[in-house]
Amino acid sequence: MKISLLLLDVAPDPVTPVIGVGGLILLVLVVLMLVSAGVFAFVFFLRWLKRRSPNVSEGSSAQAQLQPSNPNQP
Repeated sequence: MKISLLLLDVAPDPVTPVIGVGGLILLVLVVLMLVSAGVFAFVFFLRWLKRRSPNVSEGSSAQAQLQPSNPNQP
């Protein structure tokens, strides 16, 4: 009977937030900066890839460099 008196129902302390409002705003800003940097890098890569690949339909100098797959063809 004495053991049952020691088992009291005590409410736990309220959980305090680990990150405040300022921390959440800072986290959102960091994520937005990373996403914008990724989008910028992707667009830069696409533009670089477009400039690097020759466009045969425009009649660029890439047509002069094409060689036939069969050496017997003129």
